[in-house]
Amino acid sequence: MTQTTEINIYEYTQKKLKAHQQNNQEFNIDLATIYEFYKNRLLQYVQHDKVEKMENMLFAGIQSQIFNGYFMAMELMQNSESNFEDDWFKQAEGVIAQQIPDMLRVGSNNNLEEVITMDSLREMIKWMVIEYEGVYPTLMDISLNTACLGALWAFKDEANKRGIHFYKSQHKGIMASLDDITFINPQNYLSLTAVNSLSEVWEIINSDYRGLDKIGEVTVLAVDIGDSEKGLFLNISIKTSLTDLEQDNLLDQIVTRAVVMNTLDRDKLTVNLAQVDSFFQYN
Repeated sequence: MTQTTEINIYEYTQKKLKAHQQNNQEFNIDLATIYEFYKNRLLQYVQHDKVEKMENMLFAGIQSQIFNGYFMAMELMQNSESNFEDDWFKQAEGVIAQQIPDMLRVGSNNNLEEVITMDSLREMIKWMVIEYEGVYPTLMDISLNTACLGALWAFKDEANKRGIHFYKSQHKGIMASLDDITFINPQNYLSLTAVNSLSEVWEIINSDYRGLDKIGEVTVLAVDIGDSEKGLFLNISIKTSLTDLEQDNLLDQIVTRAVVMNTLDRDKLTVNLAQVDSFFQYN
């Protein structure tokens, strides 16, 4: 890629992201959601008198990562060896989002710290890894997943420029769309493994800087609870390797999704929770 092309991509990225921040509510909701998600992850490490410093550095870091992710996606689309035909942009948004982490890994030659992580976030990493033990993986997740959000918006803008719409789900399930990948937060998504008219089985997948990992499973059954009333039975298994905060947040997100998707009162749900060391498939 020529220097002129890189400058053009840089200026285009600046212009598009500025326009989104000024005029696009959906973009700003995405930005606020990912900021709050990772702020809550970091609060468990940070001393009270350093919270404001962390929040300011995190917001600046997320903005720079979104910029870099958008820029990298633009580079990928302008690379003659990349295959971004019109049909690729006709996939569902969740399916596209699921593919982005591997795209950025390949685009950076798996060099997350040097290529994907921008200076603003690097400054935060330098500070926090010295002050707080065990925080490094979360910081790397921030680096990758916020860049992925920027890349997703680059693909949205490209689809719009081509006059193409992402596939809209046609099949609603009990827990989520049956023909899409549903992200329940910026790092975890639901993947359907089995379904019939009254039940569904979903895997909870964690997408972090190291790759993909199954961290939970949800079995949901539609049941009769008397007097012609309908309810749901949820059996949720979550890995013990998750922190208490992560487990509680996942449980809240799943239960809330079940209530909202099915317009149910909370007392119409029966929820069983199990903690497991690992998941494996027996054939």
